[in-house]
Amino acid sequence: MPETDIAKLPAGTSVKLSVVPTFKIYYENGYGIYQCLADETTPLVIKGTFPLPLHLDQVYEIEGKVVLHGFEKQVHVTKYEAMEPKGAYKVIAYLTQLKGLNSRAEKIYAKFGDKSIQVLKKHPEKVAEAIKGISLKQAKKWQEELLQRESEEKDMLFLLNLGLSVKQAHELRDNYGYRIRRKLKEDPYILLSVRGSSIGFPKCDQIAKKIGIDYGHPSRIAQGIRHTLKEAAREGHTFLPKDELFERTKELLSVKLTLNEMKKILVARNDTVKLHSRTFKVDLDDLEWRVKKMESLKRESAREKYRYPVYELETKPFEDGLEALQLEGEIVIRHNSVVALRYFDEEERRIAENVRRLAQKTDWPVKVDLERNLDIYLDKHNIVLEKKQREAVLRFSAHKGGFYILNGSAGCGKTFTLKIILEMLKLVFKANREPIRVRIMAPTGKAAKVATKATGHEAETIHRALEYHPDLGFQRNRRNPLECNVLVVDESSMMDVDLAVALFEAIETGTSVILLGDTKQLPSVGAGNILRDLIDSELTEVVTLDVVKRQNALSGIIKNANRIINGQMLETCPDTGDAYVIHEDMDGSIQRKTISSVKRLLSLGYTLDEIQVLVPQKRGTVGVYELNALIQSIFNPNPDGKIKNPHSPKISLYYRKGDKVIHIRNNYDKIWYRKDEMGEYKPLNRFGITNGETGIIEDIDTMVVADDGMIQKKRRIVVKYDAGYIFYLEGEDMKELDHAFALSIHKSQGSQWPAVIIPLSSQHSFFLDRNLIYTAWTRAERFGTIIGPPKVLAQAIYKVKSTKRWTQLQEYLRLVP
Repeated sequence: MPETDIAKLPAGTSVKLSVVPTFKIYYENGYGIYQCLADETTPLVIKGTFPLPLHLDQVYEIEGKVVLHGFEKQVHVTKYEAMEPKGAYKVIAYLTQLKGLNSRAEKIYAKFGDKSIQVLKKHPEKVAEAIKGISLKQAKKWQEELLQRESEEKDMLFLLNLGLSVKQAHELRDNYGYRIRRKLKEDPYILLSVRGSSIGFPKCDQIAKKIGIDYGHPSRIAQGIRHTLKEAAREGHTFLPKDELFERTKELLSVKLTLNEMKKILVARNDTVKLHSRTFKVDLDDLEWRVKKMESLKRESAREKYRYPVYELETKPFEDGLEALQLEGEIVIRHNSVVALRYFDEEERRIAENVRRLAQKTDWPVKVDLERNLDIYLDKHNIVLEKKQREAVLRFSAHKGGFYILNGSAGCGKTFTLKIILEMLKLVFKANREPIRVRIMAPTGKAAKVATKATGHEAETIHRALEYHPDLGFQRNRRNPLECNVLVVDESSMMDVDLAVALFEAIETGTSVILLGDTKQLPSVGAGNILRDLIDSELTEVVTLDVVKRQNALSGIIKNANRIINGQMLETCPDTGDAYVIHEDMDGSIQRKTISSVKRLLSLGYTLDEIQVLVPQKRGTVGVYELNALIQSIFNPNPDGKIKNPHSPKISLYYRKGDKVIHIRNNYDKIWYRKDEMGEYKPLNRFGITNGETGIIEDIDTMVVADDGMIQKKRRIVVKYDAGYIFYLEGEDMKELDHAFALSIHKSQGSQWPAVIIPLSSQHSFFLDRNLIYTAWTRAERFGTIIGPPKVLAQAIYKVKSTKRWTQLQEYLRLVP
């Protein structure tokens, strides 16, 4: 059977054949459908991703699979290459596409035959000499058109093979034209300038090494420094000391052998090694010592520093790289020792300017006897305040405007105190005949929900309050400020510099700003240390509550939270029945106790949504992935609509209807939906979801989408969150979703659940500290239990890690304006 007889081949069959496109059915954004001829006679429809439109009457060698479209067999192309046409019909048809050539194509073919195209490309003067009526100028124009067409095809395929999308490849070629491949060989790091590129520095560096870039190339060093500063921001730093920056960048740019490479060299006893077309000499004795050292260590991170370096940079190139980045406006260098990405430096400056502006308070025109009014209110409601609580109420409501921070540990009554502050502010506003307009916000949807429940006021996310739009950014800003005169931010320790600068700029002068936070919790996931820097600057009014409220005195959760703060071992509280410590040493037993605890809580009336398992690490037997798979298999064995979870490659974990999930990246472009009476999803005029939102998979279905120009069916996950529904399409969207039966403690910030279970393992020892345990434990509202070896728990509680972050906000706050 001829391979072109597609109609007789079953769907899914792989084919390789030559085709000539004769008609363009559809082409947009790199996706095309063409009517073709195979073997000059057999009609065939092909479709697929083509970075440039296919040329009609051009011969293409294609590879792909037979697919069924209705009752018609087609070929979905996965690989293709333009071929030189052969034969009078194909060559003449190809030449007639050149601008202005038309009927003269037959004359050219009559003279040069199948070599016509090659002669025109290489020797246009021969065509002009041989064919009457063709000038040299015309022939050279056709030559240029042929060469440009060939160059475009090669360039686009080259860029796609580097991992760029069709859109990104087009943008790069539009910027650099025919010089793109030469430019990439000179400086592969221009790939980092493509908007929306998925190519980060590590992948770009791999491409550069393959191309053969010099390891000391100025662009490699400059982009390495930039990448190091970006990675430092992931740890919360807004700058790095120059010495630390150089040390980290040196580690990044050094070329080191892997353990397997080192072993192979020792077996061969060859003191030279070839990497990326370069040859390096190695010290076999040093290599042998490093291999032994690496094999004696269990942790991969500990092994890393013993890899053999075949190439390391000196300090001088780093100084040159800094200077280049500074001239380009990418970085700021202060005191000759502080190096920051420019946008972080500018954000911290702007935060400081806005806080100084907002901290200016004025006296009320009409004085109110706050002491007397507070006593009346307390007597009426039979309330007794602690000394610090009373101080906060009187200080925070005494003036118009001002910037205030209410800091305190779990159970100290921050929200309780806030409610009384707001009551006093109502009295003051009323006495001065001003309407009070209160806005309460939090960094995440979960935190906003907790704040709503605690205060009785409707709380919202900061992004929603600032009216974020994916195309326009924050609609509330200095020119269009928030409409309020009292603004409260709960869980303010979660705010990073990006969010803080957007919020503070949108607050009008004269607004009373009150931040609630707990500096004993983990700091923000993003860059900055906003709450700590504001407190330490002494520019704002700060009251730290340090006494557990009487009404919480019987809570075992609160008792143990304070024991953690004081460095004391947690205790089971049988009298309150809400706090348990279960001693288990073996990981298998810890897993089983975790599952039995979930079962017990379910029998007491809790739902899976109300029960949260929190662990220090993602990997390991008592890690996020293993526990999610285990909990799902027992409590949600639903086999329908499974889609693989890409975050757990070593564990067979799939998304299922009814699964508890978490959104794990800020995505301010996501559209929210509601469900109408007919069960249809309708878009809301609301955008953006923050890292840490948890919800339940409502449905897994299929929808038709256009992806990179290709019309296709994709499976869709519909997740129900507190504020509505969000869609996730199979593919890139899956990277924003993860299972949430078990969560890492870092992901739990700002959230609370009725019941929290915290399994610990000896595998976690290195990562544990007091802040981490405190953050996990204080996520529990009504029930908390911790399961693990007593020695590991004790070590964690006694260990106080430095939470020092390199930030400049405190210094900028102290500068005289």
